[in-house]
Amino acid sequence: MSMLSLEEAQRHILEGLDPLPPERRPVLDAVGRVLAEAVEARYDLPGADNSAMDGYAVRAADLEGPPVRLRVIGVVPAGGRAERPLGPGEAYRIFTGAPVPPGADAVVRQEDTDLGEREVEVRCAVEPGQNIRPRGDDVPAGERLLTPGTILGPAEVAALFAHGRSEVEVVRRPRVAIFATGAELARVDEVLPPGRIIDSNSPAIAAACHEAGAEPLLLPATGDDPGAIEARIDAAGGCDVIVSSGGVSVGEFDYVRKVYEARGLAARLWRVAIKPGKPLLFGRLGRQLVFGLPGNPVSVLATFEAFVRPALRRLAGYRDVHRPRLRARLRREAPAARGRTNLLWGRLERGPEGWEAEVRPRQASHRIRGALEADCLVPVPPDTPLPAGREVEVWALRLPGR
Repeated sequence: MSMLSLEEAQRHILEGLDPLPPERRPVLDAVGRVLAEAVEARYDLPGADNSAMDGYAVRAADLEGPPVRLRVIGVVPAGGRAERPLGPGEAYRIFTGAPVPPGADAVVRQEDTDLGEREVEVRCAVEPGQNIRPRGDDVPAGERLLTPGTILGPAEVAALFAHGRSEVEVVRRPRVAIFATGAELARVDEVLPPGRIIDSNSPAIAAACHEAGAEPLLLPATGDDPGAIEARIDAAGGCDVIVSSGGVSVGEFDYVRKVYEARGLAARLWRVAIKPGKPLLFGRLGRQLVFGLPGNPVSVLATFEAFVRPALRRLAGYRDVHRPRLRARLRREAPAARGRTNLLWGRLERGPEGWEAEVRPRQASHRIRGALEADCLVPVPPDTPLPAGREVEVWALRLPGR
């Protein structure tokens, strides 16, 4: 199987991939998720003509030739109601959000009065409808409130609750089983024997899954043992996606691909022309998506960003599956890789003419420091170093300060 370019591999992975079925969730549990139903307004908002400010409810016809004195016949707070309709020469003290009394057709700002309690002097004229929010002016009952594909945030939560919705249908989060392979791997809570390293790939992938909107299932790491790898795949039976790290190259102890193929994996790609992360397995095992990532920590992070994250976002229903793309000017040269796209960790800063990106020094697939100091990835075309000062497209992992 020949090597695919970065862009070809991304297309192969995403083509034919649809969002998962919806599920009904409490609205507050669905924040950040993708709406899977259309929501119509149940009520008029506002539900009645109400005051846009604190002041006095009046009849506009009574205020010709100000100043005018009116008799105050009551107070209408927010949530209250007038005791009787307003008559000629009368006013109600009224507060923001309170329903406008019958007979009133305007509200005078309290700043334009003497704030009288029994009688009030009004110092200006008003037009009918002034300072009144009409019923249904924001959203009339029956109008489309939210459409499928909307990401639920604070404003959407407010709208749903305002219309009596405590539950909503959203696209189900993809469930992702994660395991690492390698005889050298140890648990984080055990005394580290000589020659062993703690498995950091699995928790890193789990964190990346959380951030992408998926639900990770962290399985124990396994040695280079086909039987143990089989057991991990069996344990992932209830998941939509399986992501493993290590064991996908061509070494004597790289069993992951062989085990998957023996179980009927329909491999879509194996090697991708990128650095880091050339050995990459992707395919389908029945209804499950399978990703076999390299074993080096930086390769895991880079290949997850390039390939796994977009797939998880598509399954979760998001329209924008890739990280935001920004144009940034390079502060130093970005080296190229022979025959492969070089994914370099960079740091963004605001310059006098826009975004600037500085490629982190001494990058290698086993060195995590570059990723720790980065907030973007800089893709460098094969065999084409990018000079300092060149404006390039970068993948924004987060904006500075966030």
